Amino acid sequence: MTNLTHKSVSIDALWEFGSDFHYLPEFMTEITRELPWQDGNLYSTGRGALIELIEFLERNCEFKKDQSVIWIPAYTCYELAKPLVENNYRVAFYDGSPSSDWNLPDKLFSKGDIWILCNYFGSVVPGRETTKTAQDYGVIVIEDHSHAPLGVLSRNSNADYCFASLRKTLPLADGGILWSPAERPLPSSKTERYDPSRRVAAMLGKKQYLENGTFSKEIYRQWLTEAEEHLGNNIHLNISEFSKRILTNLNYSQWNEIRIRNSNILAENIRNNSSFKIIKNLIPDDAMGIVLHFCNQEMRDTFRDYLINLKIYTAVLWPLHPSVGFDLYPSASDFRSKMVFLPTDARYSIVDIKIVSEAISHFVGEND
Repeated sequence: MTNLTHKSVSIDALWEFGSDFHYLPEFMTEITRELPWQDGNLYSTGRGALIELIEFLERNCEFKKDQSVIWIPAYTCYELAKPLVENNYRVAFYDGSPSSDWNLPDKLFSKGDIWILCNYFGSVVPGRETTKTAQDYGVIVIEDHSHAPLGVLSRNSNADYCFASLRKTLPLADGGILWSPAERPLPSSKTERYDPSRRVAAMLGKKQYLENGTFSKEIYRQWLTEAEEHLGNNIHLNISEFSKRILTNLNYSQWNEIRIRNSNILAENIRNNSSFKIIKNLIPDDAMGIVLHFCNQEMRDTFRDYLINLKIYTAVLWPLHPSVGFDLYPSASDFRSKMVFLPTDARYSIVDIKIVSEAISHFVGEND
């Protein structure tokens, strides 16, 4: 492993950056707050919220499973489409991605179809400008705000419905939300709550490992894998009491202020170069992290391997799935093959962010 140093501090051997949330009680307060989505319904996952909505629309005869199509952007997490495909819904993809200039094509939709748009990184919702045209034609418009459920784009949505996975950006064991900006009826909340015990144990184990190394990394990582599988089999239950308590006691102002600070520091301390460009967030205060777009996939993969050796874990969003047929969607395929995501959430101190920026600068110096 490359030696990890920082000019102002000595780096603990247990230090790492990225991957799953650990338990973060320091962001909890004694004050119980109202949830930001007062008229929304909570679920164990965002995809569960979507499934519940579609089944609700089907029961109300607003969506016909055997006739209508669910349109999903090709650049998205396939776990969103998977339960729909497995339940024999008619799913189709379109070439939606952060880099596409996608607009509503003529004759793409039929009346009664569902059109899902994605809020990418809290910055842009491709196709949103044609939302009203689709709605006037009888299309049900749904937006996925998992990247910024509290951001400007989610608050200003004109979609019929919105949903989000809350555990992508908040330190929860589970959690999804469904709401309607158009104030349309929602399905009833589930009574059975998700049991998050395996993930909570993993979050506590990771916290102990990072603090003093007295818990096995192999064990908490195994528990995280098992928890993910368990959650995947229970996607449409009500949110757990554990995660709901965090939602009602989380200091959102502190959480968001640190995230914004970290995003700004990282963006200011790395520069565009021949290897990659920084994708500027159109709404800086809503950035869930920093996105780098590389000149080619080989350089992107070299960069990721370099950072892994420093225990800096980046993400590629999202894994390709053969059923999507990515050759048909060049914008989505190209973006995915060349991008890297760096988290900047409130887990990380200024020193953490500067360590990452120095590591990236060193890579650039060797490869520019």
